[in-house]
Amino acid sequence: KILWGLFCILAVISAIPAKKAAPPEHVLPFTECGEVFTSSTGEVTSPGYPGDYPNNIRDCGYLITVPEDQAIVLYFHFIDLEPGYDYINVYDGTDDLAPSINEFTGSLGNFAIGSTGNNMYITFRSDYINVRSGFRATWTTV
Repeated sequence: KILWGLFCILAVISAIPAKKAAPPEHVLPFTECGEVFTSSTGEVTSPGYPGDYPNNIRDCGYLITVPEDQAIVLYFHFIDLEPGYDYINVYDGTDDLAPSINEFTGSLGNFAIGSTGNNMYITFRSDYINVRSGFRATWTTV
């Protein structure tokens, strides 16, 4: 009788669904593709950051626009992309038709690039296989 009661209690306890752990509070949500930023400082990350970015990203662009009398300094804190297949392109203007500042692939970090004017456009693309952590960058104005 005691064993039967213990069995019943264990059966009831095991049927109760476990609570999901809350995500850590220090993890910021990733940046959505297509965002337009107008603040003098901020952060931009790859989709899914700090986790892996998805495959087949094609039209992922971010525009940073600051007041006309200022320029942008973009600090890359972290880049981890599949070398030769996934890319970040940075342009000195409002879209990907503007002059290219640089293109990045592979693993890099802790460097800065600047715009000549008040706009900077960033594109990110990935191929159909092999994902990594992506990128995190912050900007300020000068």
